[in-house]
Amino acid sequence: MKKLEEKIKQFLQDKLLPLLQIDGGSISLVEITKDSVLKLKLEGNCIGCPGAIFTTKLIETIIKENFKEIREVKFVGWSPAKTHKIEL
Repeated sequence: MKKLEEKIKQFLQDKLLPLLQIDGGSISLVEITKDSVLKLKLEGNCIGCPGAIFTTKLIETIIKENFKEIREVKFVGWSPAKTHKIEL
């Protein structure tokens, strides 16, 4: 599991973090559970961003496509309810 964790950390660092940093966001790996659930934490401007719901879905898709061992992706410390509402 440590080897997979290192691969995912490197993937986050090389592929996803640069994209999030464009808008002042960040991401970190919290843990991979024994039942293959990857727990990630969004940070920086991702917190409270109305677009974060789309970002999380995209990240989940990318992770699952690149790491077949991961069964589920969860984001800790973040939920759609914590984002700002956009009024029209």
